[in-house]
Amino acid sequence: MDFYRIFTHENGRYPKWQNKEVTIYGDPSNVPPPQPSAMISINYLHRWRGGEGSTKIISVNSFWVTFERLETEERISEPLRKITLSYDDENDRLKVIVDY
Repeated sequence: MDFYRIFTHENGRYPKWQNKEVTIYGDPSNVPPPQPSAMISINYLHRWRGGEGSTKIISVNSFWVTFERLETEERISEPLRKITLSYDDENDRLKVIVDY
């Protein structure tokens, strides 16, 4: 599936969801399990942890999406291969699920 085309208008000239608030969810199902070792235990965390949240899509191209966290204005880019699109019925907007 061509996610870039879903994110953009049919003519591809400008992103349909750019500067729009979307729901983002870091999928915990593919976070690696803790790795115990002799000295320490390594715990992996998803960078989009904490359940669903609100973010804004800043830019989209054929390789990645750049998001901006609304509360901190931190920008994070994710490759399209890690993105699954859904819909947030409760908030009536796009829902972006990000794999680890």
